[in-house]
Amino acid sequence: MRTGIFAGLAAAAATGGVLIGFGSARGAPWKLINSDALIALGNEARFHDGFDATVTTVGLVVHLLSVVLWGLLFAIVTWRLRGWWLALAGLLFAGVVYVIDIVLLPSRIAPGFASVLSTTELAVVFLTLGLSLAAAVAITRDQSAVSGSANGFGDPSH
Repeated sequence: MRTGIFAGLAAAAATGGVLIGFGSARGAPWKLINSDALIALGNEARFHDGFDATVTTVGLVVHLLSVVLWGLLFAIVTWRLRGWWLALAGLLFAGVVYVIDIVLLPSRIAPGFASVLSTTELAVVFLTLGLSLAAAVAITRDQSAVSGSANGFGDPSH
């Protein structure tokens, strides 16, 4: 479980940075993070381009929780993978998450940034998600191997 949480936190930071970067390029650094608050605050979240204590905090929490959940799932489904297979799994997982988040979910609960970003920018966000999940899982598993502990899924005590 620790592996998935760590992976999700790392991926949330990486994808959050990408979203803030794309927002900054539009002159509104917080717009895309704020749009993640759509699920909790409704359409009001779409109208806040700058930092707003409530909207931005809710957007950050929604983003963090959703990516940590994806991180937990990724760690579970890739628990036996290492090396290039893990990286490939990260890319495939990113594609699956894209389909779920952007294609299958109704717009009311889909990530709000999807309506603002171009197809290329969405690809960057989801590739960042997949590769950062894979890298974080690999780092966590390497640390576990060095310390002699299990990765969190093979050992019920974690």
